[in-house]
Amino acid sequence: MKVKFFIATFLFFAFSIVTAEIGLNAGFVSGLWYSKTPFFSGDEVRVYTVIQNQSGFDITGTVHFFDNKESIGQSDFSVVNGRLIEKWADWKPKKGEHEISVTIVNTKKIEIGKDPEAINLASNLSISEKYEVDLDTDGDGIGNQDDLDDDNDGSSDEEEEQTGTNPLIFNKPVVSVDEKEIVNTGEQKTVSTENQTMTKKIIQTTKEVASNISEKTTEVVESTKKALEKQKEKVERELEQQKQEEILKDEPKIDEDSNPYIAFIIGSIPELKVVYNFLLGVLIYILNSWWILLGTIFILGYFIWKIIRKRFRRSY
Repeated sequence: MKVKFFIATFLFFAFSIVTAEIGLNAGFVSGLWYSKTPFFSGDEVRVYTVIQNQSGFDITGTVHFFDNKESIGQSDFSVVNGRLIEKWADWKPKKGEHEISVTIVNTKKIEIGKDPEAINLASNLSISEKYEVDLDTDGDGIGNQDDLDDDNDGSSDEEEEQTGTNPLIFNKPVVSVDEKEIVNTGEQKTVSTENQTMTKKIIQTTKEVASNISEKTTEVVESTKKALEKQKEKVERELEQQKQEEILKDEPKIDEDSNPYIAFIIGSIPELKVVYNFLLGVLIYILNSWWILLGTIFILGYFIWKIIRKRFRRSY
């Protein structure tokens, strides 16, 4: 496209010399060109043109683009004296013959210190050209009119017409096989089916095992949580009793349901009972929150693994 623009620029300067002699001062240069060629039905194409100005003053106006006299776009322009500009419109053509035309309208003369003045350019106000748009069914860059195999299925259009198949629809090639190949294919299908059945069984068994583990884990967590809650209630009752009595006993009372050793230590040091109550609350909170429980197990497992790994390295 850049090459065409340079050619248009050259023609513009050559054209300006001629127009000076015969009185033409502005208009189109070098016709039309396209963003890509060849292009086919359904492609996105941009249509370009060039406007030149050798009138002695600046010009404004509007460029209209048409496909078979139907508008495909328009664009306002402003071109300085002695210059040229490119204008374009986007186009999505359909199959068939097209007449692409461009027209300049609403031209005005612009001079410093003066109001815009409507003018009529002498000539070069419109250009047009015809373009035959073809289909490219298989997208290989060759139009169907020139492509011997429009759908690129390996069978030529002539062969498909003889066999009665559609030359525009891709048909899978028919491959002949002997009886041995048929048997092998059947065996492969049987093996594939067996593998699929085995995979389904493994998945089902895995789901059942996971479900059982989940149920057992839930039972253990619930029983542990209940035991901790029971112990926490006992500690809270003892703390409340101590507040009411406001007297520390020399020998703490040992609860038959609790651990005697732990009760003795905690009872002998009242502050530890508060800490013990707090730890019980934390453990119950962790057991009530699965994500915290799993995170705690993961962290503990990680540190245990590091300790084992460190000792294993030292032993070697």
